[in-house]
Amino acid sequence: MWSRWGSILVVAITAAYWPAARGQEPAQNLKPFELKVVGPGGKPIAEAEVELRTNPVPTAEQIQKGTFVRQGPYGAFATTDAEGILVVNLPTANRRFDVFIRIPGHGPYWAGWTSEGDGPLFPARFTAELDEAWSVGGIVVDDAGKPIEGATVHPSIEFKKRPGENRQLGIGMQARTDAAGRWRFDSVPVSLGDVTVEINHPAFMPVHRPLARGEFAIKEAGAPVAKIVLERGLTVTGKVTDDTGKPIVGALIRTQFHNDVREARTGSDGVYRLTGCQPAPARIVAWAPGQATDMKEPLIERGMGPVDFAMKPGGHIRIRVLDHQGKPVPKFRIFFQQWRSLFSHYEFDHVNQLADENGVWTWDEAPLDEFKADVCPPAEGMQLA
Repeated sequence: MWSRWGSILVVAITAAYWPAARGQEPAQNLKPFELKVVGPGGKPIAEAEVELRTNPVPTAEQIQKGTFVRQGPYGAFATTDAEGILVVNLPTANRRFDVFIRIPGHGPYWAGWTSEGDGPLFPARFTAELDEAWSVGGIVVDDAGKPIEGATVHPSIEFKKRPGENRQLGIGMQARTDAAGRWRFDSVPVSLGDVTVEINHPAFMPVHRPLARGEFAIKEAGAPVAKIVLERGLTVTGKVTDDTGKPIVGALIRTQFHNDVREARTGSDGVYRLTGCQPAPARIVAWAPGQATDMKEPLIERGMGPVDFAMKPGGHIRIRVLDHQGKPVPKFRIFFQQWRSLFSHYEFDHVNQLADENGVWTWDEAPLDEFKADVCPPAEGMQLA
């Protein structure tokens, strides 16, 4: 854990517990991994799309059975063959391997392995048995009954896990309403009688509620019919200035309700407008180039006054990480953990968190009070969903 108190800090860390920097690793042996994807009753699922996450990301040449589709931001996508089988050659020295399966008509599935001791990371063969699923959907409207286009709907569903896995993992998927306010999601496991969703739109207050299967299930070849009403949100305004009182143009103002981040930019007069806010205590964060990141914690309510920011020059931080041989560790990651009590990560998630090729990370908009962060090795903290 690393903490920062002053306005300028230069840190050199010897990372003796890390492997050699990328590019210095010895050539790795490859081992085939066979995945069979089946549905209820063990029926093979042909052309099932599978996401494979490991480091480095698998290439098309490593797919021995099945079809390579594309590379994504975190892993590679491939499909099973006619018998529901996918075979991929993977480096035996890898420390983590995850398989994600999301197919309409079936519940989502996740199998993950991490290295323990000198044993193999993953088995030679594995069968993923997916659950049957039902489709949920609805029509999102305002209080006048007018359809709302562009609202995002996040179902709260966990992946089915491989036997012996104790970790919990949400799917992180979302649907978006069309011009008629309609949306649907086709992968709710049959074991769930209802599904909790979060619905967000910049102009409306977010909704977080369960949807009963009896009301919101979509019949086969049918369309959504049940309606969900969103209420207009409150607007928070304020002005952002520098330490001389001059308006700051283009400052980024952000807050969060449930999992939805709301943001706005200041205009030429330094004024911002955050719309769709919920009447509740909030953490509003202000960021601008060269200025110290700041935060206010107002109670958002009707008739409230402006939430202004008078920003000060930013704190300057420089971290350099070395391996056990004294060589720079490129692309290590800063993982923010705490700032001013509670922390939701949106406060700094727009900040660059990766070091450069010389093993150096700098930040010129650091807040002037304490925050805490982890310094993570390259490829650690891989996002799962």
